[in-house]
Amino acid sequence: MITTRDEQDQTLAEAPPMANRVMVVLVAATVAGCCLLLSAGEGVEEGHQAWARGSLLRVLTRLMALDFQYPTRQGVEIKWLVQYLGTAAAIVASAAAWRARLRQREEWLLEVDKRATVSAATRDGSVTRRSFLPLSAAVLAQTAFIGLALFAMLSALWAPWPQAAFGEGVRHLIAVSWAVALGYGLDRRGALRATLAMVVVLVISAAIGIWYHIERNPYQRLKFPIGNPIFMAACLLPGITLACAGLLHALAVAWRGPRSPANAADVVGTNVQSATPAAHPHRGLWLVAGLSVAAMIILCWAFAWTRSRGPLLGLLIGSMLALGALLWPRHRRAILVGVLVLALAAVMLVRGCGWPGLVTGRMETVMLRVFAWSYALDMFQARPLVGHGQAAYILLVQQRASADAQDHPLVFTGDLMGHAHNEWIEILAELGLIGLALAAVGLAATWACGAMAMHRARQPGDRWLCFGLLAGFGAIVVCEATDVGLRMPGLPAIFYTTIGLIWALYRAERPKGETTAAIHPIGRTAVLVGAVIAGGTVMAVANKDWQGALADREVTPLMERGQWEQALERAEEARHGRLSVEARLSAEYQLNLASYLAAEDRFGRLRSMLARLPGDAAPGNHILELTQEDSQALTQYAQVCMASGQRLLELMPGYPKVAGHMAAVLLLKQQMEEVEQHLGLRPEARSYLAAARDLTMLEYARNPLDPQVALQLFELSGDEPIEKRVDILRPPLRSGPVSLQQPPPGFSMFDGDMRVDLFGEFELAIAAVLQERDCEPLLNHLGEQARLALQSGGTEAWPDPYLPESLRLAARAFKLNRQLPEAAALAALAAQASEFIVDRFPAAVSNALIDQANYLLLGYPDERPLRARAVWQEAMARDPAKPGSWRYGRLVRAEALLLLAEGDEASARGRLLSLAPDMPSATLDRLVGLGCHELCRIFGYAFAPSERPTWFADRLHRNLELLPDHVESHLLAAYLAASDNREDDVIRHLEIAEQHASETQLVYQAAQALLQRFPESPRLRAHLESRLATQPADQPEPEPDRAAPSNVLPPPGFGMPAPSTGVAP
Repeated sequence: MITTRDEQDQTLAEAPPMANRVMVVLVAATVAGCCLLLSAGEGVEEGHQAWARGSLLRVLTRLMALDFQYPTRQGVEIKWLVQYLGTAAAIVASAAAWRARLRQREEWLLEVDKRATVSAATRDGSVTRRSFLPLSAAVLAQTAFIGLALFAMLSALWAPWPQAAFGEGVRHLIAVSWAVALGYGLDRRGALRATLAMVVVLVISAAIGIWYHIERNPYQRLKFPIGNPIFMAACLLPGITLACAGLLHALAVAWRGPRSPANAADVVGTNVQSATPAAHPHRGLWLVAGLSVAAMIILCWAFAWTRSRGPLLGLLIGSMLALGALLWPRHRRAILVGVLVLALAAVMLVRGCGWPGLVTGRMETVMLRVFAWSYALDMFQARPLVGHGQAAYILLVQQRASADAQDHPLVFTGDLMGHAHNEWIEILAELGLIGLALAAVGLAATWACGAMAMHRARQPGDRWLCFGLLAGFGAIVVCEATDVGLRMPGLPAIFYTTIGLIWALYRAERPKGETTAAIHPIGRTAVLVGAVIAGGTVMAVANKDWQGALADREVTPLMERGQWEQALERAEEARHGRLSVEARLSAEYQLNLASYLAAEDRFGRLRSMLARLPGDAAPGNHILELTQEDSQALTQYAQVCMASGQRLLELMPGYPKVAGHMAAVLLLKQQMEEVEQHLGLRPEARSYLAAARDLTMLEYARNPLDPQVALQLFELSGDEPIEKRVDILRPPLRSGPVSLQQPPPGFSMFDGDMRVDLFGEFELAIAAVLQERDCEPLLNHLGEQARLALQSGGTEAWPDPYLPESLRLAARAFKLNRQLPEAAALAALAAQASEFIVDRFPAAVSNALIDQANYLLLGYPDERPLRARAVWQEAMARDPAKPGSWRYGRLVRAEALLLLAEGDEASARGRLLSLAPDMPSATLDRLVGLGCHELCRIFGYAFAPSERPTWFADRLHRNLELLPDHVESHLLAAYLAASDNREDDVIRHLEIAEQHASETQLVYQAAQALLQRFPESPRLRAHLESRLATQPADQPEPEPDRAAPSNVLPPPGFGMPAPSTGVAP
């Protein structure tokens, strides 16, 4: 049986009207959902402005977030769900349309057989041999992309994490299936309408993004509603090129003039059935031109505010390549002129935007990409043919990047390295030459499809439509050489929709005589049944992935409420069924974190209960039963924590914080067994110190700049030589004061104390080192070595990279010995040494100056607060913190503290108001009171009465006046009264503190510490005994707030670091 070109157009190229409409609706709904829908929870991102009164945008964003009813961890997981569901529906609809087309074709061929003969067709010159699925460019591209997805799934056999590799392959296969469904389910008219729908959605997304940027987030690059500036810009690329193509088409038609009614109708992409368009030939022309210009203005506006260089490069190169494909081979000179024009436009754009800002700005991100690409190329050289397996890059690169992260903190700003920032190099690293070859064949064949469809187009409008799609496709391909947006939600829907539309137009523009084979009705039904099964499978996979995303997000609020069993159940549920490797890692980390915090909470409640028992009282049976129950629960939590941590460290060596959690759980287990031994429930407690030290060393090796990890390792290394213990303490000094580091989520800039200094555990650690005989000569040697190195020149003469920290450590030791002038001099010398590393560590000089200002304040509280503030202002001038950031706010608050030390409360209030001009007066009074409290706390606990500044009593009075219900202020006043033997004031302040305390146990422990310090106080002893009688021994106290640790009295000894309350990185 033979068919002609015209007959093929009537049977195969045109889809049934209903199927066409369904496919267009699916494209519009899927692209809209992927661009506009959010799965975020309520909250405010740092740097956002408050909503305007009666804001319509707030209502719109709430609608986009589905009223915050389905929050997920990243807030964009719903985009994956929409893409998966759209793909499932498109597979079924495309198969149904294909089956209906083939049935219509066979019915038509029966009519042809009755009226035509083979000889007639031969004379027509269009006889073709019937073939089964001819190998066209579209089939080649589809085969290559499907082969790449299947090869990624097959790489689970050698990948580090088989489940993650298979899941990533399935996700890629779903995306390719979406493109294939569009390629077979849309005809020419449907492709045109689907393209128009995609452009409209992109324009709406850009308009909402601009609106959101102006009203809500003007200080950051535009990223709403996609979630990332470069991904947002990449999504807009096809919209920009298609709008440009529409404008060029209108100009081209206007230049040629409307030669016929068909030309006029072609402007708006409709068939001419009447003479109406001919009567007004320019009406549709100006409509298309006006809409294209409006769309380009909105899209380019949003694109410019993303300030993304990779998409801009992709737009330029993709447009030039598409222009070359349009003009080749007839207009070679025009191609050259066009390339020169676009190059000139690019130069003018760069010059207009500013060369330093566009090209050399954000050089840290450029350097990060250089590092990421080098890691990927090293992985490729290790296994060039098949690679390390899908998702292997993100798993294996973390350990490699940790060493570079220590030397380049401005480049590696996050805890996790992430992807390779180049999709094609990452494919090369994970799937080797085979994977890259499949990707290259798919991309090249798709480009060939677009180019051939553009040249075969019978109407100018179709030619410009192909041009726009081809330019957008090329732009995204080039853009992905600088990032990996195709592995994140949002961009895959746009990219594979563009590919599917190119395939659909290629199929609609078949050359004369090309045929496809007829398929038996049973075969057609089998294909439809298979499509239904495939669609159902995709829907099941999507549902499981979505339920895992919801479960992963629910873990955090359950942990905050202390519902540990439910949190562990949801974390376990989130581990299974996720497709992306990041989601699987997040769920595994949540399980590790939840089990660690559950163990810590269980032991903390037990310790709180036992602390309320009288010292000479034997615990009853009820207490013993509760202890055994807590021990069993802690053991179960520890097993979960160790198992999940072991899995994470095997899958991703160097995963942040996991080894620290495991070490902390082992120490909790040891303390629990010691409690059982003390109560007679266990004959002997086992020691886990060696295993805990090994795990802590693993975490320290990943990031030696982390103060908490360094202090924990220092405590566990008591049997190590003094040189090694001192070396442990030096690197974390480079990270600066802990109070300047980013707080846990939900911790306000106006919470906590006012000081900026190294936290007390560091001084306790240094004080412990100073007790050893060889410490003072070692510190003197380090200081002298640093001085000689500074005299000899640059960093090449440094004995080690932490020379400034050696000076700061020695200065801290002088401070503990009350040699404050010497400490300030060493801190100034450390600031000079930090000048050599300030390009890589911008806060190094500022941190050393902060130390110097603190020493000047402590050494000369009456004489030199002005000098201390001058040094502090220099520290702020050298600090990289920007207004509005957490670090900047803490620095301003500390400067207000120095102003209070000078007695200038009005200026202190002015500095605090600079952080928030609309700050309520009650909040301002509270901050000033906290500042007075911090000054009194510093000089009250650590200094004898004769050494305190003359303004001390005045600040203490002002503290209690502004904060009459502040528990710690009254506990400080009680301590000062006890040191002066004013027992009435001691009891009064303790009673006031107990009246306002949310936890009476805190006041009771402070009173016990006072009694130990001042044992000759009968009234204090009587007060404690009376309060002890009212303390229930079997009811655990509520857990204290982790976000605002209190410094009631100097701690009696060096303890464990505070637990982490963060989420997965």
